[in-house]
Amino acid sequence: WSRPLLPWGDSVLDVGSMPPPPPDGPGAWPTAPKPRFGLSRLLGARLRLRQSFVGATGDAEPEEATEEEDGEPGSGPDGAPEAGEDVEVYRASKLSRAGVRQRRRLALDRSTFSIRQLSHGGGFKWIVPVSEVVQLERLELYSDTPSFGIRLVTRDGKRRLYEFEGGLEREAFLAGVEGMRRQLRLGAWGSDETGGREPISVLIGTWNMGSAAPPAAGLSPWLGSAPHQTIIVLGIQECGGDDLASTLAAAVGDRYVLLCHASLVSIRLFAFCLASHSHAVSAVHTGHRATGFGNIYGNKGAVGCAFSFHGTSLCFVNAHLAARPDRVAERNANASDVLEGMSLGRRGLELTDQFDHCFLFGDLNYRVEMQFDEAAGHAEIVQAAERARRGAAGGIA
Repeated sequence: WSRPLLPWGDSVLDVGSMPPPPPDGPGAWPTAPKPRFGLSRLLGARLRLRQSFVGATGDAEPEEATEEEDGEPGSGPDGAPEAGEDVEVYRASKLSRAGVRQRRRLALDRSTFSIRQLSHGGGFKWIVPVSEVVQLERLELYSDTPSFGIRLVTRDGKRRLYEFEGGLEREAFLAGVEGMRRQLRLGAWGSDETGGREPISVLIGTWNMGSAAPPAAGLSPWLGSAPHQTIIVLGIQECGGDDLASTLAAAVGDRYVLLCHASLVSIRLFAFCLASHSHAVSAVHTGHRATGFGNIYGNKGAVGCAFSFHGTSLCFVNAHLAARPDRVAERNANASDVLEGMSLGRRGLELTDQFDHCFLFGDLNYRVEMQFDEAAGHAEIVQAAERARRGAAGGIA
């Protein structure tokens, strides 16, 4: 037995250096109460007994006692860093997949350019070099209350979710990581080895099926024989067929994984991503908005999905608006209602104000009052100019 830490004070007794106490009387040593289930958590008291053995002699080696989770990290024999000029320690709560919160401490070690989660005994549970972090983003955990979360994704695919006590602590932690990345001359999040932004390609397809089943010949005339885009988002209106998800997954190929699926009556949306890039996707959520009879029935309306790709937020909305040429005002009202009222992201904010890129597509039922050849010529000019602009910016193609 080596130096038990008594739960009712900070005094440390070195059992090996004290003479045996009398069994009773005023000189007797204080003893810890018998443990009860849950008592240590309720009172914040813990009894830690350490055992260490040296060589073959079996002699106990004294150890320095360190404080528990609520104290400052010590520098135990397992190499835990001390808070100082090169180490910054932040209090946070780790969130498990089941939603369980556990109080933890994160440390930024500038001497080794690494991020560590400190353990209860003064060491560290894990250590990750900053160069191995492929994604670190702010995360709003709740739609109705402020939260200060982050998602940390490493190159091996592991994802860790933490929530800080305040916004200043979170921003200080993120600024510290960015500072170490600049010192290492690392590129921006999601950049290639040369430090430039890595462009991605997005394929968006829309199809009003008219309640008919998919063609038996397959969907290659629509999607191509071998899609190569980073992200594929498909919007369906008046959906037909029993198992459309499997049909679309077979059409895009096994190199893609399904990120999300949203539906509203016969309006559907499917988002796929290359499996090799799926580690860069986070914060996936979906929403819908009915604009049919009384803004309740979903024969008309929209479904959407949003997610972050290497820290860039993307939003996709598949809409089916009011039909017939004379209902332009109703279509405009439907589009405004979708952008302002869809249950996607934060309430009270329009979709175009929440995300870096927002795509609206579908069977919008708008008409162009000109001949087809003339309209196609205008569209080609606009499309060529937009491609040139995006190619120069190195952004999304």
